Amino acid sequence: MFQVDDRQRKKRDTPPVRSDWIRLAVGFAVSPLLVGQTTAPIAPFISSVSPTAARANASVTLTGGQFTADNTVVFGAVLVRHIHIDSAIGIACTTDLNCRSGIIQSLKFKVPAKATAGPTKVSVKNANGTSNAVAFIVLK
Repeated sequence: MFQVDDRQRKKRDTPPVRSDWIRLAVGFAVSPLLVGQTTAPIAPFISSVSPTAARANASVTLTGGQFTADNTVVFGAVLVRHIHIDSAIGIACTTDLNCRSGIIQSLKFKVPAKATAGPTKVSVKNANGTSNAVAFIVLK
């Protein structure tokens, strides 16, 4: 009967690991990240607005990501403060290479009464930064 010394096998089969490094898989590459090191926050983004035109006090939904618990919608020159996430849906992709996994979030708010009629831009600001701006038309 053959016996394997567990201590020898562990030494031989286990690569040396530094306790102050964590390995993060990013796609197919693996890169080291120091413990305690932080990465820059990812700014919010808007992927769609619905509807694209509405009157004052009408409900509008922004869909996108990286929204936080406290968002400010910049509606032209008017700020709509303290907008909370209305919904969040997680998407996990397993086989479709064209699928974009992640969290899709939505913000709902009303067109401000002070908004000027005509075309304007809408964006979101929060602790992570400012989103891209999307086109919107305020109807009379």
